[in-house]
Amino acid sequence: MIYYFSRRRFAATLAAFAAATAATAAGPTDPVRVGGGSIITRLALRRGAFGGRGLSVSISETRGSAGIRNALLSGDVDILDYGVDNALALAAEGAPIAILFGSTSFTYEVIAQPDIQDISSLRGRTLLVDDPDTQGALALRKTLLSAGLHAGADYSLEAFGGTPSRIAALLSDRRYAATVASGPALRSALAAGLRSLAVTAEHTGPLLLYAGYGLRPWASAHPDRLERYIAAHIDTVRWMRDPEHRAEVIAAIQAELSITAEEAALAYQEGIGNSGWEADAALDLEKLTNVIDLRRSLSSGPAGHALRIEDLVDTSYLSRATGIATTPSPAGAARRPHR
Repeated sequence: MIYYFSRRRFAATLAAFAAATAATAAGPTDPVRVGGGSIITRLALRRGAFGGRGLSVSISETRGSAGIRNALLSGDVDILDYGVDNALALAAEGAPIAILFGSTSFTYEVIAQPDIQDISSLRGRTLLVDDPDTQGALALRKTLLSAGLHAGADYSLEAFGGTPSRIAALLSDRRYAATVASGPALRSALAAGLRSLAVTAEHTGPLLLYAGYGLRPWASAHPDRLERYIAAHIDTVRWMRDPEHRAEVIAAIQAELSITAEEAALAYQEGIGNSGWEADAALDLEKLTNVIDLRRSLSSGPAGHALRIEDLVDTSYLSRATGIATTPSPAGAARRPHR
């Protein structure tokens, strides 16, 4: 059998092989401990993108937002690829946080027990959230306000940790009425029989869901390591968004998340859209601003009214990483400036 390769794909393959060979020749790899981890992180690890740049990446799956913030502050992880609202919460408390790159922007939906027909039917019920002040919980509250429902007075929120735990609880215990989910987890929940009641972006505007961020002292002390990490992320997201690799990416998503081929195909289709995997790890400042505004309007914790985009974002590492990324951008891919 004869295989034909496009010139662009051949160049990308050659560059990846050269990077991997150089990393092997260089000897020991530099560790990067990642908290959370998006699907991009996991596929980058699966396909050897980090190892090809001389990095040994490990992913810590600390449960819930409070746990993952503590892991960063205590030095148990180096950077987070996780809900960007946690970066805002840390910055509002005075932590020297730098938001470094964009990761995913999957849209939240309010999902409920199959017998619940609409938002108003959530009155008097218990809803599950990661933590009452996280982005998902605030987007849920904003959406329910559109139906005149107020947290505490008209329904109760129960902190229950990450999305998989909340979905499992809804499926096993009908005392819990609803939660929010996005991306592949949302598709799996709907396939399992839960019902979508609303898209939160209709009430909040588009939101940046996951971003890469960390403590400024660590970033300043390890600039080369951080830039290689971001370059591997960029290489991977370019590979994921390239139509030539569609079947391969879907298969990888299915294997990584243990979902059906149909669910993986839906996750892929959402990922390549405007509310999915951020092209070239760009930071969409409009989406980030919407997250800040949502937190200011509803958060009961340190709201961070004084937080400014220019104090939170540092794209210097991203700019340098883009310069060393080796995978070509897919033809026609949207590349947003880091404004």
